[in-house]
Amino acid sequence: MHKKSSDTVGEFFSAYIWLKVCKSNVFENNMDALLRAGIPERRHIYVSKLTSTSIVLLNKDELESLKTDERFEDWSYYEFDEAERQEDDLLLTQIGADSEIGTNSPYFNGGMGYMGKGVKVGVISAENLIFNENALSLKGTAIEVLPSFLPPVRDSHPTAVVSQIAGQKVFEDGKTFFGVVRDASVVFSPSKTARNVYTAIEEMIQKGVKIINYSAGTVKGGYSDFDRQIDRLISAGNILFITVSGNKRDMTSPGRAENAIAVGNLATKSYPDIPLPSPWEVWCKSEDNCSGFSDDGVHKPDLVAPGAWVGYVESEGDVNFNNFGTSFACPWVSGIAAAVVEVLGDKYTYLTLKAILLMSCNTIAVSNTGNPKISEYVRLRSGYGLVDGIHCVEIAEKSEIYESTLNGEYNVEISGGCLEIMLAFEKNGDGVTIVVDGESFPTGKENTLLVKKHSNKETLPLSVVGIGGGKFSLVIFRSDLSCS
Repeated sequence: MHKKSSDTVGEFFSAYIWLKVCKSNVFENNMDALLRAGIPERRHIYVSKLTSTSIVLLNKDELESLKTDERFEDWSYYEFDEAERQEDDLLLTQIGADSEIGTNSPYFNGGMGYMGKGVKVGVISAENLIFNENALSLKGTAIEVLPSFLPPVRDSHPTAVVSQIAGQKVFEDGKTFFGVVRDASVVFSPSKTARNVYTAIEEMIQKGVKIINYSAGTVKGGYSDFDRQIDRLISAGNILFITVSGNKRDMTSPGRAENAIAVGNLATKSYPDIPLPSPWEVWCKSEDNCSGFSDDGVHKPDLVAPGAWVGYVESEGDVNFNNFGTSFACPWVSGIAAAVVEVLGDKYTYLTLKAILLMSCNTIAVSNTGNPKISEYVRLRSGYGLVDGIHCVEIAEKSEIYESTLNGEYNVEISGGCLEIMLAFEKNGDGVTIVVDGESFPTGKENTLLVKKHSNKETLPLSVVGIGGGKFSLVIFRSDLSCS
């Protein structure tokens, strides 16, 4: 029996599904039963075109849903003709990037998984720190180091960060550790000052980097000059910039940069191998909530990821789990973003990458305690929620994407169904409104907006209404499951 534990979605197992004999439209009947039970196509291992038999990867709740279908007859475990797989580190499963059912699994990219092939990720470290090139997690990772004014200091902090993004597969202590996109290449820069960060960003853009991870920040007490220049570089360089929200008191900079993605720390483990029960809480060292706003009222953090007991394998083969905080939540998001770039290529701006990451988020897995809503889909301490790699690549594979500038009214005609619509834009004046089939959804002070809507109409009009000339991305995803 082939099983995979996941503290987000329960235990998955592979099974035969036997439906009552259907004499016509057999394949369509099989597919309809599976989708109605909530089992997406990517977990359909085999669906017969001749008999009422399927093999799927599912969990207990999905099986119980299937049993309520009048077409259901029986089920049994499906045995894979292969050796037992080694279990991945728990955090990879929690963000949907594991090799069993996540973005690194055969359920994506024609059986190859999305591992960042052909994608360059920039990593900028603070305090002039550099990774340990002898760490086993980094043996075989393609890394280019940009020159620094002073000799950099080797440290575990950037070693963990780079390992999370592009570390190679290493099996230690009964677990497999690897980066989200181990086939991606890394351009690395140690930095000491804001000027170093700006220079590194510009050099990385020239080298074809699409995503930059900056696992550092400083409390400036509001939207600072640091945030302002990062915002300008993001827009001018078309770069997705992912940074921390801070671990205590107020939001740090450049996490307040409106165009950046600021990541909060979700506490999902109580020990290296022990998951905390979900829903999980956002971790902050003080009574303050590690969240904040830009001067224009844009809320931060944008989303959250696991940042406790993050492990990588050192040069001697020991697993270093002593990595805590938003510094280590960030790289998971950067790795998933790189997987999205592998799906989309160079066709779209950073705003589309940002929109896909935010609309992928899992809200159910995040605790509401001390974490009130500030809008329908955004909470104070967790933003849109826990980044979900599986949903990210599904959105990237299947969505309609429109990009333009805010110069009045932008109109498209879309098909109906179970719709998830995400708008991400650069603020330059008043707010923006999405109008779907005559219903208005204003963004208020935010620069993103998620709309969920069900329509039985074959087609319906959609408009983006705004001025100021800022760029925007509109991503429209149709769920193949029942509307929630």
